[in-house]
Amino acid sequence: SPDMYPDAAKNGSQPGIEAMRDVAEGITGLPIQYYVLIDMQGFSDLIDALGGVDITVTERVPLGGDEDLNGVAEWFEPGKQHMDGYHATWYARSRHGTSDYDRMARQRQLQDAVLKQFNPTNVLAKFQGIAAAGAQVVKTDIPQSMLGYFVDLASKTKEIPVTNVEMVPPTVDPTDPDYGVIQAMVKAAVFPPSPTPSAK
Repeated sequence: SPDMYPDAAKNGSQPGIEAMRDVAEGITGLPIQYYVLIDMQGFSDLIDALGGVDITVTERVPLGGDEDLNGVAEWFEPGKQHMDGYHATWYARSRHGTSDYDRMARQRQLQDAVLKQFNPTNVLAKFQGIAAAGAQVVKTDIPQSMLGYFVDLASKTKEIPVTNVEMVPPTVDPTDPDYGVIQAMVKAAVFPPSPTPSAK
């Protein structure tokens, strides 16, 4: 309820954003200092500005249509494909024909494909379009004084593999989640134990 966050607008936020922050903190056990909100239409425009993305499709995925696959406009066929923003976001978000877990995997695949396009040569060549699209994509409460730090951090960690914590059955029951188990999973991923020194 918006009444639960009466100061959200005054602080430059929104009740929905603050509610999501509280939910994320409660589930993961992590403090959420800042948020980044991605607008999907803007994200599609950003992909176009980057020149599209290369994605290897592993199974047929429908574009459009209902849960019975009526009205499918076209199919994403298996194999390497170059996609514009419209097709890439559809591919990542399509709900029919595959499971929610497959959709999660496709979203990570798109994320990786977009990050690969953020190389210096590509960004410099398409800077104006990327800057214009980027302004429409992201809403955040990260202070401007810290943006340079986060950009530098993102650049340094770009090649580091992303650790995914998948809260899916059988480990996590979505109808009756054990938040203690979830928080332990998150803690193990974010703060892995230091390796035990080998005996000499």
